[in-house]
Amino acid sequence: TLKAIETPEPLRARPALAKFLYGYVAGFCAETMIYPLDTVRRRQQALGDATPLSKRNVFQALFLLARYEGVVGMFKGLPLNLIKNPVGT
Repeated sequence: TLKAIETPEPLRARPALAKFLYGYVAGFCAETMIYPLDTVRRRQQALGDATPLSKRNVFQALFLLARYEGVVGMFKGLPLNLIKNPVGT
């Protein structure tokens, strides 16, 4: 657990700010980890049979995406989501 970690003094004085920051960091990490899967899902839904990803399972589609567009291709659009999602939460 994280109970052994001390909260810094400025955050201890402002618990609402601490909750906001910790929640933002948790959301940032979760969104970054899940985003490649979301990219594959979005492309399979939006492009349908027009994409080579349509007839593949998730792992094959991730491999194909990384092969042709590189790792950067799996994270296209991530910065906007990292800005948008905490505001919506």
